[in-house]
Amino acid sequence: MAVRSRSRGFFDDFFNQGRAQQVPLNLKTDAASVSIKELPENGKPADFSGAVGKFNFETNLSAKAGKTDDPITYSLKITGTGNLKLIEAPALKLPPAFEVYDPKLKENITNSPSGLTGSKQYDYLIIPRQPGDYKIDGHVFSYFDPSTGKYATISSPEYNLKITGEPSKNLNTGVTSTVSKQDVNMLGQDIRYIKTNTPLFEQKREFFGTMSYYALYATPALLFIGLIMVKRRNEDMAADVVGTKRRRAIKLAKKRLSLANKYLAANDKKPFYDEVSRAIWGYLGDKLNIDMAELSKDNVEGKLQGKGVKSETISSLITLISICELALYAPVGEGGEMKKNYDSALNLIADIEDEIKK
Repeated sequence: MAVRSRSRGFFDDFFNQGRAQQVPLNLKTDAASVSIKELPENGKPADFSGAVGKFNFETNLSAKAGKTDDPITYSLKITGTGNLKLIEAPALKLPPAFEVYDPKLKENITNSPSGLTGSKQYDYLIIPRQPGDYKIDGHVFSYFDPSTGKYATISSPEYNLKITGEPSKNLNTGVTSTVSKQDVNMLGQDIRYIKTNTPLFEQKREFFGTMSYYALYATPALLFIGLIMVKRRNEDMAADVVGTKRRRAIKLAKKRLSLANKYLAANDKKPFYDEVSRAIWGYLGDKLNIDMAELSKDNVEGKLQGKGVKSETISSLITLISICELALYAPVGEGGEMKKNYDSALNLIADIEDEIKK
């Protein structure tokens, strides 16, 4: 601590205003004891994952009907007071005809005298690839309530989802082995009766110079040519998959931006910037073939540079992404600024399509 020393005279008071001196001082607080109790095993639900506090749980599906390749958002929201930071994203169990992206986390958590209070929301982007009538099973969320000393469980409803349209070309279907009618007719005929009549034997002919000889001689060359053709076919199929994915990238981005355009017309700012951000990240993930878990500004910037995109275009893209992120957590500008950012998103996607090296 600092202690002001006594002045030695008038001039000391005038020029030094009393000099300070550092004096060490040891401070000590009283010891505190904390008693930690284990969570009871009696009555613990099978799905309990460590949530402690008092919570509410709800789910929401953005649409009850749609078309193949049109994105749908499935949200799970947990609100209340407790160890919100430690609650992990629940796993979704969806039909194999759906493509599911990693969830986007929205947190609004504050530290209050009673503990961490707020909400935690996981938004899953799901894309149906096959038409049909589907059922999205409900979820169960369990937590331990210290105020009652008991476990509580909240169940969410199940959703019926109707998907129309043609089957998507991007659906990975498995190969199922089947037995044909001809195969069934042949069952039981693999053991034939013994012929008792005397067989007729033909005179053996020379093998050299026959058609069978030349066919056998040419077999290695034909196999080699066949392997080359199969390899080229596989390469063409792989290139077509990448090309299809890139074409789908711009198509899905336009669809997502069309939804953002509706929010723009309604001057609904938060959903507008949320949809613009989803459109850009989804387009970049498909265009650059990057998993959603690895999408980041640095990763995207490096990929775009490697594909020959201009530095001005990359800089504008990063700036727009930052604007969208800031708009989700801070006040945003007026409608004119929203229209400017919407046009910027459309132009940037078009610029990247023109500049990127295939």
